[in-house]
Amino acid sequence: MNAELNTEVYQWQQPAWTKLLSLHQKQRLPHAMLLSGPQGIGKEHFARVCAYYILCQNPKQEACGSCKSCLLNQQGTHPDLVTIFPDEPGKPIKIDQIRDLNRFITSTPQQGGYRVVIISPAEEMNINAANAVLKGLEEPGDKTLFLMVSHASGRLMATIRSRCQSYPLPLPTAEQAEIWLDQQGIENAQLLLKLAGGAPLSAQKLFSDGGAEKRTLLVSGLKGVASRRCSVPEIAVQWQKEDPLQMLSWLYSLITDMIRYRSSGSADNLTNLDAKTLVIKASARIPAEKLFAFVDKIQEYRRQLMAKTNPNRQLMFEDILIYWLGLVSR
Repeated sequence: MNAELNTEVYQWQQPAWTKLLSLHQKQRLPHAMLLSGPQGIGKEHFARVCAYYILCQNPKQEACGSCKSCLLNQQGTHPDLVTIFPDEPGKPIKIDQIRDLNRFITSTPQQGGYRVVIISPAEEMNINAANAVLKGLEEPGDKTLFLMVSHASGRLMATIRSRCQSYPLPLPTAEQAEIWLDQQGIENAQLLLKLAGGAPLSAQKLFSDGGAEKRTLLVSGLKGVASRRCSVPEIAVQWQKEDPLQMLSWLYSLITDMIRYRSSGSADNLTNLDAKTLVIKASARIPAEKLFAFVDKIQEYRRQLMAKTNPNRQLMFEDILIYWLGLVSR
């Protein structure tokens, strides 16, 4: 049995949803929308709910959930909805996945309404795929809606961005996010939310993926190297088995917390509540300019990973840990 069609946006998306309904009711819906914002706030869910609403035969404030179009969407077989995602997380969207798109957007809708295309995350299209989508954006045909979901819209081709109406989706307030996480049965919601940059779905994923254990691995590794109880290669071997972008993001957050504490002397606004002692002790020993240089090093490795240059993870983490050891040995 198929799960019931989810036709509601998250509570923190309600203002953006109201605005979209107004555009649709005034027949001012653009042919392409760029749904942008931080990862983990529910942009892809918003795109799906939007698609269900646009394709619904009896919509009101949301898709009805019971018409033929909604039943087709519930089964994942609606002929006028195309969803394009990477084959695997972290992989690019390739031209093969886009090849039939132009035929789809110029064909007659089988249910007599809109044709909807969801591409997520849009910045993961390789150059050939992006050029193929650009052609469709330039000549979309009547009643066609592209929903481009992007976590980093600056990585999209400027020509694609210029053909989409920008539709940013905001982070929820801390209160909204914590209430939602509590409703999902997530323990230690405040810490997870801080580590996820305020993004509730990212915080939920951290919880379900054993984020607490991975955080312990990171913090204990830094402490072990600093005290020389553990060797750099030993910790690098442990770290390289984890998601490298996640590990670098946590490292970046830790070092920026050290900079923040060094400049203010207050622990009130620290993000890494589980590593407060490490942050305070390290920030007292390491000069600010060295911390800023460390942030630059971490950011450079993040850029390499996001650009898919695939640096050797073992060597990358060894380089970072050697730099860290040099800082705390001063």
